[in-house]
Amino acid sequence: MSIYENLKIRYVLLLLTSCLSFGISATAQTPVEEVITTELAFAKLAVDQDTRAAFLAYMSDNSLLERQGKLIKGRPVYLQLPPDTSGKLIWYPTIATSSAAGDLGYTSGPYSYQVKGKAVAFGDFATVWEKHTNQKWTFVIDLGNSYEPIKEQSPPGKIEKINPANSKNLKNSSTDLLKIDQNLNAQIQLGLASAYVKVLHPSARLLRTGKPPYTTTAEKETLFAQKVTLQFKPEGYRIASSNDLGVVYGSCTLLEPNSDTAPQQGAYMHVWRKDAQKGWQLLHESINLAPKN
Repeated sequence: MSIYENLKIRYVLLLLTSCLSFGISATAQTPVEEVITTELAFAKLAVDQDTRAAFLAYMSDNSLLERQGKLIKGRPVYLQLPPDTSGKLIWYPTIATSSAAGDLGYTSGPYSYQVKGKAVAFGDFATVWEKHTNQKWTFVIDLGNSYEPIKEQSPPGKIEKINPANSKNLKNSSTDLLKIDQNLNAQIQLGLASAYVKVLHPSARLLRTGKPPYTTTAEKETLFAQKVTLQFKPEGYRIASSNDLGVVYGSCTLLEPNSDTAPQQGAYMHVWRKDAQKGWQLLHESINLAPKN
């Protein structure tokens, strides 16, 4: 049996076990379950066919990707690519959430690129999904990172499912995500650690160029202890009709301490989730910097 046949079986089993563990049926799924099923089907198509076919099937004309530290429309890029016959892009979600309205979702987890069964590139993906009136899900933005392998990535397992808060119990707070995002930016200028601690979701994943994801409390404290100057400039956003999940994305700059060079330019993505007690919390942050000259 080839490595790719093994991978196909892996995704079929993961789809089945996910459905069983969440009690998913073909006719009745919660919004979070729909997002998980969509992500797994997306990943399986990349194995069954190739990355190009999978991305074209699950992106819209306005879906965004990052290239060289800038956000660009992804569909024209993939339309110009030839089919990938060299290897397979393998990924699976470890966390997922959705809006109560079921029109916006988020997934994130590890990926690897495999050539002849050997992983040659590693990283984590982060995707925000939007459901259309025809019931089809496409991604709004896909902004992950890449890094050198620290250890072998664990096989697909249980997915952390974060259900939307009960809309009746949601704390009143502004639905203007741009203001919320800009407020974080302003607070960061006063102190990196204190700014994030105020808004960080307990399950937050933080992605940085060249680094494995920061997921534990200790890892995040180490990140926030860095004396860097970080600024965000939002360029767009999406918010669920239920006003409980949203994404803000745009450009950013990062300046390391005692640096005699210009700030590094990059792209960022913030996924915000509204908590019943604490209001808006940062569930995910991706920062991808352009390569240094």
